[in-house]
Amino acid sequence: PSTTGKSTLLRQLVNNGVLLEVVSFTTRSPRDGEIEGQAYTFLTKDQFLQFRDEGQLVEYVQFSGHYYGIAKQRIADTLAKGHAGIAVEPRGAAQIKDIYGRAVKQIYIEPPHLEEVLRRFKKRSPEDYREQYESRKLEDQAIGGYKKNCDYTLLPHNSQNWISNVTEWIKNNQ
Repeated sequence: PSTTGKSTLLRQLVNNGVLLEVVSFTTRSPRDGEIEGQAYTFLTKDQFLQFRDEGQLVEYVQFSGHYYGIAKQRIADTLAKGHAGIAVEPRGAAQIKDIYGRAVKQIYIEPPHLEEVLRRFKKRSPEDYREQYESRKLEDQAIGGYKKNCDYTLLPHNSQNWISNVTEWIKNNQ
């Protein structure tokens, strides 16, 4: 779910050469420090909807008024080079798993307490953090059973060992 550290974990695994990142599309504005084409390709809503309508997206979701999605071709291009890593919300991960089946390994990051979620949203987007927080609470209710379908779970209180634990798990489950 949002604010669990998906992007941070993926960035570290990519930097350590464990995975190659599949860059997602989004219609939201870049945050401070985000560079076009690294974490996201930033699109207008019309551009995004055109990709969706043409069937070019393997998954997409709308969260806090913005669209997020991944192009089929980006996954194929990345898989041709090695193991692909994708940071997506649970609904998007389920869509990808439905298409790629057992080739996909899902890691679930247990969310922190809601007070910490609120703090992270406020730091991330001071202007609309309350709206994002409310969306996140609804999201948590909607994805209740998702965790049991994942292959590996990370706990928030053990984040200092995430990279070594996940790296070892990936190597043992290729």
